[in-house]
Amino acid sequence: MTTYGRYMHLFGEYEALERPCLTCASSGTLQQPASPSVSAPLKLHVGIMKKDDSREPEVDQLSQFLSVMNAENERGLPISAGAMLDEVLGEILRAFMAENAEKARLLNGFNAPLGTFAARISACYALALIGEDEFQELETIRKIRNKFAHGWKPRSFEDNSITDLCGNLPWRGPDEYEDDASPRGKFSMAVSMLLVDFMWRVRLVTRARREVRSWPNRART
Repeated sequence: MTTYGRYMHLFGEYEALERPCLTCASSGTLQQPASPSVSAPLKLHVGIMKKDDSREPEVDQLSQFLSVMNAENERGLPISAGAMLDEVLGEILRAFMAENAEKARLLNGFNAPLGTFAARISACYALALIGEDEFQELETIRKIRNKFAHGWKPRSFEDNSITDLCGNLPWRGPDEYEDDASPRGKFSMAVSMLLVDFMWRVRLVTRARREVRSWPNRART
């Protein structure tokens, strides 16, 4: 199953009503979208959903994230997307680390060794909490974020250097939209699919949480 397929499977309340947008529907039925409109921006969202205690918390979290992403302008989108991924990578690391005071020191606070987006990407990859393809996508997203964040001059997804970086992101959405997807659309889709995978990765990683242990064959008794 593709990442997009898992997205639609995990969040089965979605229905493609407003193309090329994914919106929430009460029927729970997924309809195949019609031919994409080149002029319409690609957005992913779940709309406004009533609180449902029976629904997985990741669904509500994703809804909040995508609502923020869709509301952002050209500069705000990559900055917010970077912050979202930064946060969920921190949750993955937190779920994996042993329960002791050093965990908080590593992840939180001023000058925390794993307090930056770049450090969390590297740490998750070094600890095999994300795959090589996810690492490469995150690095590309981080570079795009930095181009918007570091500097006062206006930047656009249509800038050549940013368009080239977006072209390095794999397309994980519906095949019929790939050819007409804008650089911003490719960026938004890549971020959305990573968020889906990483929100559920936290649960998986929790099962492999490290524990403080005593190691054998020590010189000291």
